[in-house]
Amino acid sequence: MNENAFQQLSLLARTHGRYQSAFTKRNERTDSHVWESLFMRKSKIEQRIIIQRPWDFPMAAFHLAAIQIQKYFRGILCRMKFYSVAKMNRTIVYASPMQKYIVSGNGTFGNSSGFHDFTATMIQSWYRMQIARRRFVWKRLSLYSIAAAEIQIAWRNFHLQKPKPRVSSYVVASQKVQNCWKTYQNRQQFRYISSLLKFENTGDPIAILRAINPIEAKYLDASMSAHVRFRLGGFQFPPTIYYKIFTRSPICDLNAFSPKDYTKKHVFTAPKKKFLRVGNAFFRVRQNEQRTRNWYKRLEQNGWRSVSVKCIGDACNDAVSKATATQVSRSRFHYSKIPNGNHLRKLKRKKHINWMVKLYQKEAEKERKIESDDETKTENLEFLEADEMIDWVQALDFDQYQNDWYFLGSSANSDDILRN
Repeated sequence: MNENAFQQLSLLARTHGRYQSAFTKRNERTDSHVWESLFMRKSKIEQRIIIQRPWDFPMAAFHLAAIQIQKYFRGILCRMKFYSVAKMNRTIVYASPMQKYIVSGNGTFGNSSGFHDFTATMIQSWYRMQIARRRFVWKRLSLYSIAAAEIQIAWRNFHLQKPKPRVSSYVVASQKVQNCWKTYQNRQQFRYISSLLKFENTGDPIAILRAINPIEAKYLDASMSAHVRFRLGGFQFPPTIYYKIFTRSPICDLNAFSPKDYTKKHVFTAPKKKFLRVGNAFFRVRQNEQRTRNWYKRLEQNGWRSVSVKCIGDACNDAVSKATATQVSRSRFHYSKIPNGNHLRKLKRKKHINWMVKLYQKEAEKERKIESDDETKTENLEFLEADEMIDWVQALDFDQYQNDWYFLGSSANSDDILRN
């Protein structure tokens, strides 16, 4: 084969296909990118021929040779790194946290409190190490974050400067009409749904629950003093009607009269002395508070459930039902009535204060809007507004508001049937 025939054959292979190919012509891509190279899309045999004959395409041969050397060298580095890590792993002897705690020379196998502090210290040191390493990597590669921020700013500016499609006045008018119609429909739906719950202490709870959930209705008894409460909720519009069963009669619970950790073996211990005698004088001793972290806690498992449930899967996957069913019965519950009552009074006072603060903030925002709209007000109007504000403040009654909210959308008690 002479030189001219070989050059023609290589040119034919570079432009129309590979060597010894069954296809007469290769379907080449019409679009191309800056980072793509025509010679990188060749086969390995074609690339080897280009490297062996650098006088035909000098720059292509140079680039292909560099790429081949880099591939080979990267493979060597990866294999060396793998072998070194594997050799290091063979020499490492892994120990459990308890073994590390004993080897440190500061503890024994039975010292659980010391082991707890040791593991907490290990976790804290590991977390501080991660923060320091992340800060070090960020400082070492800070140019990457700056470059990424510059690229993002340029991309945002490009999208902002990109001409937006013009919308005709007919389309804008139709969108406004559609929005008005949707708001009207949403308001009508909300008014209809809220009108269904505007009843207070009316209806037999057993009969109502029999229509919603017949399986649980048979567990209610007239002597339980139970009632059903309805509320609107959900994360989408229109809202969903939820119901929950409440009881006003006392419920027997282990946490109410015997709070403790039932997973541990309890041994009777004599009560500790609260006074210390020194001569003829007695001094009061301050005792350490008892740890209540592992005490028994009752879960209600009686959350808000949807009234309109089509199947069991919808009831199990409802987000509101999941969130309310796993709540603890009461925070900081105490078995004694005195501290428990004090805590409830504090919560009620705090709730009252937050309610008043929200009301005053809303009224202040309304006054600012009115002043911004109409700055020129007469003195008579100011006096009238002051009188209205005084009447509004005097008419506030948090207890009445709370009672109305509790009784709104709730049925009568089941024991009302026995009384009547």
